[in-house]
Amino acid sequence: MHRYFRAIDRDESFDIPDAHHAVVVPQFGAEGTDLDGTRKRLLLVLDETVDFCNEEQLRHVTHTLQDIECLRYVACCVFEIIHERTDGSEAHVDGFDTYGTSTNNASGGFYSGDASASFAPSNLSDCILRNNTFTGNGDANNRAAVYIERLQNGVIEGNTLSDNGISSNPRGLVLNLKHMAFSGITIAQNLFSETCNTDAQNGFGMSIAARDDASYAGTPASLGAVMVTENETSGFYSGIIVANNVDLDSFTLNNNLITGGVVSIHTMGSADGTLTLRNNSIKGASGYLIMNEAVGTIDARQNWFGTPFIEFFETMLLGQIDYDPSLENGDDMSTATGFQK
Repeated sequence: MHRYFRAIDRDESFDIPDAHHAVVVPQFGAEGTDLDGTRKRLLLVLDETVDFCNEEQLRHVTHTLQDIECLRYVACCVFEIIHERTDGSEAHVDGFDTYGTSTNNASGGFYSGDASASFAPSNLSDCILRNNTFTGNGDANNRAAVYIERLQNGVIEGNTLSDNGISSNPRGLVLNLKHMAFSGITIAQNLFSETCNTDAQNGFGMSIAARDDASYAGTPASLGAVMVTENETSGFYSGIIVANNVDLDSFTLNNNLITGGVVSIHTMGSADGTLTLRNNSIKGASGYLIMNEAVGTIDARQNWFGTPFIEFFETMLLGQIDYDPSLENGDDMSTATGFQK
């Protein structure tokens, strides 16, 4: 695998050559400062898809990253951003971006944990996960295509996530945010699909939660300023889940195509405010198109529910939901990802 790398400024744009793939890695040190005192990032360009399950390829790539002290590979997942310092301070990972990688049949896809017995928390900020492929990853509960517990100002865009998670917990994207206030997350133009176990009750395309329940109540997380747009989910028991301490007033869910399963959209817990849904296609669920079990309300006007006749779908809406008027037809005005109206 041939590759080249160079330092780039924090806000510098760059082009990736055709048939190449890129990983952008922060040069960081203690408390979020760069190792060399500058505001640079490392651009690593590869001439083939990165297979982080391939030990030889992995050594080739990580040789470039050997001075990055908060990134290492472990057998249980492909990316595990951890903190190995002995002083117990937190890792601050600013600007970790991936483009065009492929992760298949690994124990986990992209994983960034809050903390465990072996490492202190890692804080991801200003990160991009774009145009990657995750297929068949995950061999334990909470192992999924993408699993993140701390993320501030992140973009998850244009990824394809297929048949990830164990059979009893098929899962695409898990934002299981903990212990801090988070904001500024965009989830756009991703394809989530499940064909192995569509009846698994714990399965979902994406789950977005800011934990303040049970043991997390002492140091609760919060989440605001979220945009979920132009995604597609199919084959999961639940398409999209929004849970716990999420500010629904600053959460938008637009132009998504959510198909099949049992519950298309499920809100729950202390999430408060009004979640606004516009121009989504929400159809084919066998149980509920929208299940609102959260504190807040849902404004679901101007969406397509598989029929223009309200009396045919209103029994599939549970909780405080405004749904009238709905869209009169389900014509998609574009072949692009999502549902364009």
